[in-house]
Amino acid sequence: MKKMKHVLTGIVLLLTCVFLFAAQPALADEAQGLNEPGNIRNAAQEFADSASRFIIGRQVRMRSSASASEENVIGEYKFGEPVQVVAELGEWLQVRVTTNAIIREASPRFVHRDFVGSWEQVENKMKKTSPYMIELDRLGEVIFCISYNGGQVWSEKERDEKMDEINYYRHKIPGIHAYIAGSGLPQATMNEMLEALDIQKSLLDVQEKRLDKPAAGEASAGLFEMMNRKLKILNEKYL
Repeated sequence: MKKMKHVLTGIVLLLTCVFLFAAQPALADEAQGLNEPGNIRNAAQEFADSASRFIIGRQVRMRSSASASEENVIGEYKFGEPVQVVAELGEWLQVRVTTNAIIREASPRFVHRDFVGSWEQVENKMKKTSPYMIELDRLGEVIFCISYNGGQVWSEKERDEKMDEINYYRHKIPGIHAYIAGSGLPQATMNEMLEALDIQKSLLDVQEKRLDKPAAGEASAGLFEMMNRKLKILNEKYL
């Protein structure tokens, strides 16, 4: 009889654990990466989702023409940045980047073919900190996409669609926070990344205000500058 009581107690405990586990809120969606399929998408996310080619070098110069000179340098690509090849000119590739997908009239960009490759090649060159910086960089692109043409007057339908988009990416923030906080990286490194994430959350909040008060865009200008400066510093150290 005593043995049977122990067995029944064990079954009850097991069922209790199963019930408690099942009752927990699902975290898979909240923690999924930005480049995972979702119901709400924008040009920046769609560009990253569909990309098959990426920048596989660091401090790779972005050029305005298919040649190597100091005069045609117009910036730098980010390690792991998705690109679409528009044309091949010998050793050079004309590529589209996320910004081109958002601002159609963005100037042509070129890169030497040695610095473009597969995601597997990106993964082979990653630092321990790289995946977290790639996530922050892509969130920054998404927020820029949301803000582009943000000064326009929205119809009720457009406003609701934009609000859904803002809320969708805002919902990603806790998952990204948990991803970084659980990384096992040094605390100082995590703190720096989480500071950048806080700025990005504030920018999403500002984008919501802009839907009804376009003048709130003045407040976002300083935050965008702060985010871009912060990401640039972090990318130099951790990407």
